[in-house]
Amino acid sequence: MLEYMRKHSQSYLIYVFFGIIIVVFIFFFGPQSRGCGPPGSMVVASVGSEEISSRQMDQLFMRTSNWESRIPADQRLDPAMRRRLLAEDLVLVLLLAEQAREAGLAVSDTQLSTYVRDPQRNVDFGEYRDRDGNFSMEQFELRVPGAFGLALTQYEAWKESELLASEYLGMLAAAVPVTQGELDAVYRPRHTRYKLEYIRFDPTELAPLFATTDEQVADLLARQPERVQEYYQSHLDTYQQERQLRVERILIQLPGDDDPQGQALARQRFDTSLALLQDNPDSFQEVAGEFSQATEAANGGDMGLHPESYYSSYPFLAGRLDEIEPGAIQTYEMSQALVIFRIREAVPALTPPYEEIAAEVARDLLESEQEEQPIRTLAEQCLARAQEGLTLQDIAEEFNEAQLPAATDNPQEAARPLLQAQQTDLFALDTPGFDLSILGPEYANQPRLPGDPENIPGLGRLPRLARQLTRMTSDNPVAPEVYTDGQVHYVARLIQVELPPDPPDPEALEEIRNEIWREKVRSIFGDWQARLLLHQPTSLSPFLSELLEQAISQGLIKLNESYFATHQAP
Repeated sequence: MLEYMRKHSQSYLIYVFFGIIIVVFIFFFGPQSRGCGPPGSMVVASVGSEEISSRQMDQLFMRTSNWESRIPADQRLDPAMRRRLLAEDLVLVLLLAEQAREAGLAVSDTQLSTYVRDPQRNVDFGEYRDRDGNFSMEQFELRVPGAFGLALTQYEAWKESELLASEYLGMLAAAVPVTQGELDAVYRPRHTRYKLEYIRFDPTELAPLFATTDEQVADLLARQPERVQEYYQSHLDTYQQERQLRVERILIQLPGDDDPQGQALARQRFDTSLALLQDNPDSFQEVAGEFSQATEAANGGDMGLHPESYYSSYPFLAGRLDEIEPGAIQTYEMSQALVIFRIREAVPALTPPYEEIAAEVARDLLESEQEEQPIRTLAEQCLARAQEGLTLQDIAEEFNEAQLPAATDNPQEAARPLLQAQQTDLFALDTPGFDLSILGPEYANQPRLPGDPENIPGLGRLPRLARQLTRMTSDNPVAPEVYTDGQVHYVARLIQVELPPDPPDPEALEEIRNEIWREKVRSIFGDWQARLLLHQPTSLSPFLSELLEQAISQGLIKLNESYFATHQAP
């Protein structure tokens, strides 16, 4: 292959570089030298008579380590385990290539040269491309021995094995069948159209139904005052009122650095204000009214009585509230303002007496004992009524007639129904993707989302309902559970089903055939390119894992355990 590539190279310098390579190779790898690699090179693994050397393995480990250097250290594999996975990749390539030859596959020099020069298929291409991103014969001959730990002829043989392995797996994948039963299992549910009746239970619309009334609060206080007091004592922290502060400030705006004269005037204004307060602290309101440029200057600098958390957002108070003594004059300089302030009043945190907040405590107790999901409970009650044979329209009207008069005294609101039965348009479960387990028990461990729509009209994305639609019939039309999207609940009932056309559309069948085939190939072979060619540390597919285990048990593949033992992490 190398000779073929040279003949098709347009660089006349190739022979000069090749001569240099020969000289370097003789000097470093001849009998007089042990080469550039580490001394004591050993066989790491073998497949029959083909061997993988520690030099090839070390170079591969170095390259993958460079790729994986961005991964946090605590997420990287132990060096010995990483090398073992790489060894598995290499022996599987050799084993698959051998099986390809036994199956009658072969690679010509033309095919091999095309593969090596293809930046899309050859993962090593970046090692020997030129500055313009094109294949360079010079770089190929110069880079390969050092980058891959293989002589050029060995590297050619390796790329041939790599291409044979790819062709062999492609041949096996092409032979994966898609049966008519599998086509029917996907085509029929995907192209059946449905129409649903549904009720939407939205907390924002139904919450008033479950609000605690004043009558309930008064009744509890009258019948069980000791329960309310006990709840108060066990939740004192809940009712504690935060410390209150009244802060006064004088704020003087500070111009930017490009206005030194304005800065000087501002600082003079600040110094004057501070001197007046030091002479007479009780004059804070008068000084603030004359010198402050804040909005509260009209109130003598009074920012109001507020909870401590309100003031914690002000830069001159943040983190200092506990250390500032009430009444003490304080100063603070910001990039755009100079501040003089004081805490004029501090009202300690306190817990209101029970007598003052008894009604509030009783309301809290009632709401804490209320069902956690009253709206979902309502939805489940409506579902039970639907399963008794009522339509959702009947259920909504029955509920509205019973509940609306009690829910509001407003005639206009009384005219608005709280529950409404609505209908979807006809829709089909026609988005890509399906659950492979419908093809048979052998796919039970290959979970995939079914072909449910991204959005069932009016209901949102409800995958469980989409899965169960195929089991709903005119004799059994009610969806078997309450469905939830966010905080909104739904009850649904089938009112129309439209079967797919017979005979099926050929294009639709072919699309499904390809999709089933891709999913079956993925379940058998996995992403083998990512593992065997890109050397990503992913799990082997079932097919490759079984192939490796059998070859090891039969002695066809041998792994040098002593090599991996010497590379354990310290």
